[in-house]
Amino acid sequence: MINDRGGINGRKINFITLDSASEPSKALPLARKLVEEDKILLIFSSIGTEGNLAIRDYLNQNKVPQLFVQTSSAAFNDPARFPWTMGFFATYRDEGVAYARALEDADFDAGDRAAILMTNQSKWLISAYAVFYSGGIGDLTEQVVMSLRPGLRKHHLTLSVDCQPNLTMNSYPGPYGQVLTNLFLNSVAHAFPDGKPGSVDIKV
Repeated sequence: MINDRGGINGRKINFITLDSASEPSKALPLARKLVEEDKILLIFSSIGTEGNLAIRDYLNQNKVPQLFVQTSSAAFNDPARFPWTMGFFATYRDEGVAYARALEDADFDAGDRAAILMTNQSKWLISAYAVFYSGGIGDLTEQVVMSLRPGLRKHHLTLSVDCQPNLTMNSYPGPYGQVLTNLFLNSVAHAFPDGKPGSVDIKV
């Protein structure tokens, strides 16, 4: 053991584990206790997107390293704004690209299908859109629409997007994604009763 050999430069290692029960509201008070009372050097391998987002600002303001965050959210790959935070896993986007390339290279027979299993959409949207976005509205809109397309076939609907070129966003895209999603779901519920076929056109 390292401590039995005198520690690191004479300092013993003390591992402290606290349980937030995956409740983001509990994460920040526990982080404050670790920093202000226990005088920790760093936090590492804390689990979950929401809990880590809850403590990220506080840890960076106090220059306490938040290392090897246990989530694939790209929110923790932003060293310019949060230099004391370091992710660990490949991002969800990188994972998706890797899976897509693997499917492209796979030797499928005619009629074979690939399926995607995902968690509750609202939770997915919160996680995916918690990242600061700087880019084209058109690309962002396509990302939102991609999550809506699986339900189109069941409702006998088509969905088209017409976005003005050169429109950009420099903000957190969550509210935008939620508005588009709610507009689409309301359109399906009220404009196409009893499974009536039709088209939903999104113009930005």
